[in-house]
Amino acid sequence: MGCTEGKEYKVADQVTPAFTLAPDLVDAKEKVAYGMVEKTGFKSFLGADGFSIKRSTTPGTYKDCLKIKQSVWDMGQDRMELQLDIKGPNKTIAIVRRSRMSVSDCFYIYTVEEPYPGAGKNSWNEKLDENSTEPLYCFGYLKKSIWGHFELGVYYADPEKGPDKEGKGDPYKVRYHFKSPGFCSSNLCVLPLDDDGNVGEVTSCAGFVSRGAWQWECANAYAIEVAPGADAALMVICMAMIDEIKEDNENS
Repeated sequence: MGCTEGKEYKVADQVTPAFTLAPDLVDAKEKVAYGMVEKTGFKSFLGADGFSIKRSTTPGTYKDCLKIKQSVWDMGQDRMELQLDIKGPNKTIAIVRRSRMSVSDCFYIYTVEEPYPGAGKNSWNEKLDENSTEPLYCFGYLKKSIWGHFELGVYYADPEKGPDKEGKGDPYKVRYHFKSPGFCSSNLCVLPLDDDGNVGEVTSCAGFVSRGAWQWECANAYAIEVAPGADAALMVICMAMIDEIKEDNENS
């Protein structure tokens, strides 16, 4: 496999988390393929950006399931809105935004639904839109590690103290590493971590992302295989954040 792949990774069954961004997209029995394409066209030049996501229902057949909306005129916040696009009008389920305080490549993930019992909110959290007064819940973060891979951390309630009512002091655990399978590969495997922060079987993953080596920067496309039981919507929005971080690093 040359320099493009280092190990033979396989998408393996996962235990479904207690909270998922889009329960309707969690398949407990089969792995599911998603196509994620960056939107291009006249609207992109007017400040409307984002991704269109389709889900493979049968081999060779794809249906719309998610959308990611992004404005390029957001003062460097790289704010993205994840919408469910399968039942009637689009429904916003999560918003991600680059950290305002961090000098690292870090995004925070905010959810409309409560991610764990008693999760708090605070005034620093993102709101649904400019007309909203109620902050969203902070679900977790994604950042680039000093080792080059990306890590996804998820907040939870302290088992002894309970949840922090203001949503500021809850602990977190790193749940996934998004890591290249080879030195020269443009693909990513999603490796789950246990409660102690260790990768289990290193060749088994919750998802596998394929990307062509040669693509226009403004029209990136990804194929995402999601394991049975895994949160497909979370994998998708994580790839949107990773795409943004990589583009920023390449242009800096």
